[in-house]
Amino acid sequence: MTTSIDALKEKARRLRILSMKATTEAGSGHPSSCLSAADLISVIFFHEMQFDPKDPHNPANDRFILSKGHAAPLLWAVYAEAGIIDEKDVLTLRRLDSILEGHPTPRMPWVDVATGSLGQGLSVGLGNSFAAKLDNIPFNTYVLLGDGECAEGQVWEAAALASYYKASNLYAIVDVNGLGQSGRTMDQFDVNRFADKFRAFGWFAQTVDGHNYDEILNAFDVFRRDGGTQPRARRATRGRHLPFPGGSDREGLLRRAGRAPAVGLADGSPSRISPARSRAPARPARPGRSRRSRPG
Repeated sequence: MTTSIDALKEKARRLRILSMKATTEAGSGHPSSCLSAADLISVIFFHEMQFDPKDPHNPANDRFILSKGHAAPLLWAVYAEAGIIDEKDVLTLRRLDSILEGHPTPRMPWVDVATGSLGQGLSVGLGNSFAAKLDNIPFNTYVLLGDGECAEGQVWEAAALASYYKASNLYAIVDVNGLGQSGRTMDQFDVNRFADKFRAFGWFAQTVDGHNYDEILNAFDVFRRDGGTQPRARRATRGRHLPFPGGSDREGLLRRAGRAPAVGLADGSPSRISPARSRAPARPARPGRSRRSRPG
């Protein structure tokens, strides 16, 4: 499997199309939340994560937690792109006889925890981080949050605890799109305010354009290279790839809990409308190039 930047962009395009088809078929859902995170998710699943697509219970699989559970159509589209489910299954979204619900639940074998209630995903991810260390299995956990749910106190309790326990195997991605269900979020598009909050809890923070693949890929490289005991930060501007209705863009945030935890901010605006890798015990190996090589 190739993971060039062009291939990652094509995967994100396909993810957007399929998630839009799913919500259209269902007649309900949250398509804009799917669109804003597609580029970030493409990089996470098809460049960063290691997992065996044939075995959801492989203890060496990297874990993914969709904390902003209303973007479930995007997650189902990812599993179709990875060859885990059939593309036509994604169009059963929200049917009574479908395991692909409007929010992720463990009825789907690749989902560890239900995430319909916002603000809980980072705590779950931290639990996975602890489990990996207790079991001495070097898997990583990736958590995608929305900016609106970051108003929940539980997010910051998890952030504080992750810093205290130096959860270097925990990554979190926050889609800062500036919008809640009924209005603007408190911090809107100010990713630097998000970065400052997480730095205050001892996280390693970076800001990147969530539609710029060079910046996203480089952010993960920086996390691996510099995510030591001292927090480090990276800043970036918002992307403007597809205006949201009314002229506003969407923005996102990328972050990781580092040895002191790491945080990165990314732009996740909706823009233009893909199997994965795997590690001890016998980490499943990601097809394609090694993590250290950069896609072209």
